[in-house]
Amino acid sequence: MRHSLALPGALAAAIGLALLPASAAVAAENDVVTDGWRWLDVSDNGFELQDVESYYESFLGSGVQLEGWRDDAFDDLMRITKFDPDAGEFGDFVPTYPFVVFGADELGPLPITTSSATWLDNGRTTTVGTAVADFGDGRVVTLTFTLEVENSTVRYTVDREVAGGDAADVEVVIGGDLGSDSDSTYVDLGAGAWISHDTNRGDPVIAWRFAGLTPSMGLPDQIGGVEFGMTGAGESTVTVAVVDFDECSFDDAIATMTAAAPTLALGQSIAPVYATDCLTADDPAAVGPGEAIDAVLPLTPAAALDDDNWVPSSLIDFTDDGWRVDVVNAPAGLVAALEWVDLGDGALSLRLSGTPTESWSGPALFVVHDGDEPVLVEIDLEVAGPPELAATGAVDASGSAVIAVLLLVGGTALALGARRRAVAAAR
Repeated sequence: MRHSLALPGALAAAIGLALLPASAAVAAENDVVTDGWRWLDVSDNGFELQDVESYYESFLGSGVQLEGWRDDAFDDLMRITKFDPDAGEFGDFVPTYPFVVFGADELGPLPITTSSATWLDNGRTTTVGTAVADFGDGRVVTLTFTLEVENSTVRYTVDREVAGGDAADVEVVIGGDLGSDSDSTYVDLGAGAWISHDTNRGDPVIAWRFAGLTPSMGLPDQIGGVEFGMTGAGESTVTVAVVDFDECSFDDAIATMTAAAPTLALGQSIAPVYATDCLTADDPAAVGPGEAIDAVLPLTPAAALDDDNWVPSSLIDFTDDGWRVDVVNAPAGLVAALEWVDLGDGALSLRLSGTPTESWSGPALFVVHDGDEPVLVEIDLEVAGPPELAATGAVDASGSAVIAVLLLVGGTALALGARRRAVAAAR
């Protein structure tokens, strides 16, 4: 976790925790790592974060660190800035939110004072701030903002106290900007649930859950803009979740978030959506007890990967990008590597070698990437063994999944012996 301010004290530094008092003169912004994501520039004032990008400290439980497919979910939530030519001597970018409407009067954007801030990787990050709209005639609206980040979700809570007038005349407005900009698509699922996505499929699919407010999704005067209005005193929440997906799984990602949005809650961990037929290979021949495997399996990309120019087009590309394979779950003794095999035009291929020392029967799963944008490959692997080995093999009669990871990062092939029953369990 990166901190933009020094931590106050050795204990906070030791446990990765930052606490700032309300009197802090400079707002702090820290990146926060959660399950499958890196949240960028999470502010100490309970109100702002810049963006989120897919990031795995241990992809599918493999222990392998890599970037995912999707980033640029947001351009700013909730305090976007716009250029004001009248600000300062030469113009400047100024905040847009929050602002308060009280009857015919409006104040904003309001400055926010930090009350407390705790950043915690792989836990729950919580920052709190306050803002006051004093209309000078006894009418005062006090706002408390709480920003919480955990796993695949972020939740904004806005508490409003109204004095000196009719609370029904008060509206508080916050908002932000999506990374998909003019390519944003919004779907109202009813009962306060929405999803949004990038029509070009480049950004995460986002689920939204609103309580105590009215959303405006896709503002006509703001590219990719969203705005949320809250009336009267009380508490309102905006809960947001993101999902990572590969090039073959856009529709499945939309279905995942459509199902998640109606009951979305802070702390949910939404598994990445990956197809097992985006990159395919023929199955190797079965081997008997103590027999060595030596199989070269050309990999065939789906049209979505070809369209994305994801597959290397030459030996030079293959070498420079540093493609490699890591076995996450397979029979002991099996070694996997990526090779460039000349088949006329050349072909990215998976080579399996070694002498398995345990029996195996069922699908084997692999992941290919160049440090990011992983793609799964599934093959059937059959390794016969004596009855005593078959009884304790890694796959039960239903054929649980074997997981291996092919990594497109610089360096040589890396083999891991960790075993997982299925992709979902691995995460």
